[in-house]
Amino acid sequence: MTERPCKYPRLRAVHNLVDELVRIIRFPKGPNAEYDDREIIRVIAYAAMENQDIENASQRLRAMGLHSPSPDVVHRRLGEMSETEVVELFQRITEAQLSRRKVKRLLKKGIIAAIDLHERPTWSKAKSPYICPTGLQEGTKTAYRMVTIEVVVPGIRLTLAYLPMMALANRPKIILELLLKVSRHATINKVLMDRGFFGARLLDDLTLSGFIWLMPVPRLDSIKDHLAKIRRESWWAGDWTIHESGGKRSATFTLVVMDTPRKKRQRTEENRLLLGTNQPVEEKDLLPLAKEYDRRWGIETGYRIQENDFEIHTKTRLPSSRLFLWLFQFAMYELWRLTNLLRESRDKTEVPIALDTGQFMLKLETVLGILKPPRIRT
Repeated sequence: MTERPCKYPRLRAVHNLVDELVRIIRFPKGPNAEYDDREIIRVIAYAAMENQDIENASQRLRAMGLHSPSPDVVHRRLGEMSETEVVELFQRITEAQLSRRKVKRLLKKGIIAAIDLHERPTWSKAKSPYICPTGLQEGTKTAYRMVTIEVVVPGIRLTLAYLPMMALANRPKIILELLLKVSRHATINKVLMDRGFFGARLLDDLTLSGFIWLMPVPRLDSIKDHLAKIRRESWWAGDWTIHESGGKRSATFTLVVMDTPRKKRQRTEENRLLLGTNQPVEEKDLLPLAKEYDRRWGIETGYRIQENDFEIHTKTRLPSSRLFLWLFQFAMYELWRLTNLLRESRDKTEVPIALDTGQFMLKLETVLGILKPPRIRT
């Protein structure tokens, strides 16, 4: 009876994805460098899996007898990259993921894309264009800010693009560029946004670029006055125009007012649902519109999972190192979701069960050489 490595389909999927990650990530190093890129990535990935800092991750891997770089080596390699190089690196990773054959087939069928903004509080005193002023969060008024574009389609959970934003960035321009970039890989049927993106410039740019969009509308004073006039009507839809501060740009869209479909409550201005879209709306469209927008809330829940499961702690003051570690968490999260998306079963009639993050981490540790691969008897 002989033993051979067990070739699980999902283990192969993780192996292929990690190999792709290693091929793209190239750290600056001298000709006589002792540690290769895969060993650097192993320390960073282990820190993410164990919610540790680089120091503890390196010590634990060395205690296992693995050839592992010291924390100083890891941070020095990361610190030798500029923040611009770090951002470009992770953009290449996203491009490679979207170029996979199965992903391309799924995206070309037509998707709903949701735009969201995520903030990660930082206490760093380092000067970085990517550290943005924000409201008080966890004792600090600075944060990294990330704009993401997600798929909102049943059966597909995937980030199409993510990009850290500079403090002085032109938000409408960045979002439009990301959408146009994603549209090269996917057929975007509709774009969902939250009210934080409400603004004449962005809405007008999306309409002019041919994107259909849907979002909740904030209760501006002019809209409150209109709500008072139509308080007896169960729904209302009509053209509405907003102007950019300074009057340079304006956007006209369809404002939709309806009773919230979730609960039957007494009709007041506060519990009515306000949505905006650049498409005409009839009464038969009201419930589908409300349900369509409800889909986007899974995105925020998803990234809360990511923060709990893949968070890397750090005290380094190197701006590029901090930015890399934060973006690596997003990459780990997407690696997990891609593993489930690309999974294949030996039995084509069998529906594979999705891996949770704990199962994914065990497989990732095996691929990275932290755990021994499972063996079966033949």
